[in-house]
Amino acid sequence: MNPKGFFLQLNLPEKLTVYRGCSTNSVDGLSWTFDIKKAKFFAKRRFDLFSKNSFMIIRIISDIRCPEEQQKYLNMPFEETYIAHATVDKKDCLFFDGRGESELFTCKADIYDSILFESLDDINAYEVD
Repeated sequence: MNPKGFFLQLNLPEKLTVYRGCSTNSVDGLSWTFDIKKAKFFAKRRFDLFSKNSFMIIRIISDIRCPEEQQKYLNMPFEETYIAHATVDKKDCLFFDGRGESELFTCKADIYDSILFESLDDINAYEVD
């Protein structure tokens, strides 16, 4: 962490609200953000990778380009896409500002809401109250 990030961290409240753009199997991951726009970015990326339509494209391409890999993709289930909202104590976080993601790592996030998205338009329109 650079000195600017360190001093910003010192000024944060003791209890933080954080977000995570994720899919079904990654809701309780370690990487979180303060920035809802970043969470939306990751939710859109997960939606692109794991939605039903994307899996169909991956399966078709794998059949054409790598027939030996096809079975791996045919057996993968689609995953739903979420933005998780959580609170966490500042003392339980490791902060990282090297990628401009307002990122922190924690295994103690207390998820209080998970917003399920049916489409990319839903993600784009989502705003935090």
